[in-house]
Amino acid sequence: METPTALLWIVALGALGVAAFSVWRRTIVRVEAGEIGLVLRRGALTDRVVDPGEHTLIPFVESIVKYPARELTYMVVEEELIPTLQED
Repeated sequence: METPTALLWIVALGALGVAAFSVWRRTIVRVEAGEIGLVLRRGALTDRVVDPGEHTLIPFVESIVKYPARELTYMVVEEELIPTLQED
């Protein structure tokens, strides 16, 4: 039979492990191919743009917003305007 102190240590170490895992998950961020990431520091936009790959962030201070990195091509079709005469 385990003593209450040993059980308390096991619960404390488990909680510490969960907290460490949470910090580690927020430190490493992956940007997939076809995306770019904009880094936010305390919610404000920084001048840091990250390319696809794995990047490290400061946990709970920096975050990343991902956007598609596609090149969009717009085709503008010139409309033919025909003047009309209005009769009074």
